[in-house]
Amino acid sequence: MLRAAHAHRDLEIDVTSRIDVFRAIEDAELILAFEPMPNLSGAYYRNAGVLINANHPLARQRYTAAHEFGHHLFKHGTSVDPMTDPLARWGGQTHWPDHEKQAEAFAAWFLMPKKLVNASLDQLGLKRPGSAQDVYSLALRLGTSYEATARHLPNLKLGSQTQRDGWLKAKPRELKLALAEGAPPKDMRNDVWRIDERDNGAVVAVRIGDRLVIELRDVPSSGYQWLSGISRSDVRVVADSFKDALPQLDLLEEAADEVDGADLVHIFVVEIDHDAEANREPVKFRRVRPWTADVVDTFELDLDIQRPRIGISEEMLRIAA
Repeated sequence: MLRAAHAHRDLEIDVTSRIDVFRAIEDAELILAFEPMPNLSGAYYRNAGVLINANHPLARQRYTAAHEFGHHLFKHGTSVDPMTDPLARWGGQTHWPDHEKQAEAFAAWFLMPKKLVNASLDQLGLKRPGSAQDVYSLALRLGTSYEATARHLPNLKLGSQTQRDGWLKAKPRELKLALAEGAPPKDMRNDVWRIDERDNGAVVAVRIGDRLVIELRDVPSSGYQWLSGISRSDVRVVADSFKDALPQLDLLEEAADEVDGADLVHIFVVEIDHDAEANREPVKFRRVRPWTADVVDTFELDLDIQRPRIGISEEMLRIAA
């Protein structure tokens, strides 16, 4: 959509990195507030500000924020958006007003421009999503919900309508359990990130309570081993294991000689504690000889730890005053 592209240009937004819609709203000199609301997803107050339901998951808050921002950029009047089922909003509202359809389309194109989706797929080692798990992993990197991502991919020519319908039948809870390597989040409303060497040096925007399944190729018989360098107590390794990197091999006794020197995948499951502070935290792993200080490789993530927002930021309060 052209209006979304113009907004990216006017606000000088890098469309190859996750879109910070909250920052975009504040850069547009609108007040942004988060409050618990039993019956509303959000609201736009003409030329004044945007209100978001503080009780909703972050991905839904981001989408609602983009929707309300669309009302602003299209110069719509004040709009109060009820707590509508997202699936009904995207598929079943035949009598939805045109200004709501415009704002909803803007939200999808603003948060999921083609360049960003392609960059995120590249980070995942994909040309296009092939499975529901691919769509889920893509949605995490985009900062959008699984359902919104699945519905937008055909618009980008990255999936067919038939694929979309199949993806929408998948349950995010089941996808998380399949990805979690036996260590799912305590609260299944949290997410499970699948991370590998392609993410080395990446910024990963995680919520408190999320888990990261970090897969690093290893050859234990070489004498080197990946070790965690995490030192803080609120970001910690909760599982540490190996699995075969060559699943096609039959792990019978007669295949043991083949497997001894083969690559394995060293899996670290990292939990972001619910008490973790909202900040940027580097997390480093080192491949070393355990009995020496020799480091032959490193893997690092820059975790952008996000806590639920409430009220209005101090910066916006000063502007409002």
